[in-house]
Amino acid sequence: VNVLDYVAEDYMVLANYIKSFPVDQATGLPTITAQSGYSDAEGSGRITILADQEEKPLRINGVELKDGAYLSESGQVTDTAPAGGYAHYEGGVLTLNNYTCQGKGYLYGHSEDGDEAYYALIYSEDSLRVELMGESKLMAVESTEQDVYVDGIVSGENITVCGSGKLLIDGFSYGIDANNELLIQDVVLTVDA
Repeated sequence: VNVLDYVAEDYMVLANYIKSFPVDQATGLPTITAQSGYSDAEGSGRITILADQEEKPLRINGVELKDGAYLSESGQVTDTAPAGGYAHYEGGVLTLNNYTCQGKGYLYGHSEDGDEAYYALIYSEDSLRVELMGESKLMAVESTEQDVYVDGIVSGENITVCGSGKLLIDGFSYGIDANNELLIQDVVLTVDA
């Protein structure tokens, strides 16, 4: 009996099995939840589905948005789309629909010596997909404090900006700052940083 043949066969079964999983739009990877029902299909006992990891919220101008939430231009968080411009966060996708936001943002870091502070108007620890609808604007409020830097959109992972709309990012130290990859797809983007 060749153990490598069994390992290769199990790998092929797993690879074919994973092809049927839903694809997470933010990461492009096959992803399932513990409640999906996939854990019992063809091979029960050989594949264990782990529970979802803790959700990391998105922050817009210091306001925490959890999955499914809307944010009005006045800073109100709701479960339904407000009248006028809004931001909506769901499944790692932030939709900006004729949304205007001006501010200093969320304090997300300090320099090693602690002398400099870094803020972001939109901040996510995870990868973030920003979909534009209509004309949206992100504008920094200039800090009068020394060694304070305000950025527009910041992600600890990847950022994708896409959609049919336009986005103006104005007055920031960095307009868009992705820790890994930045992808801009077919949008009108104006950055004055």
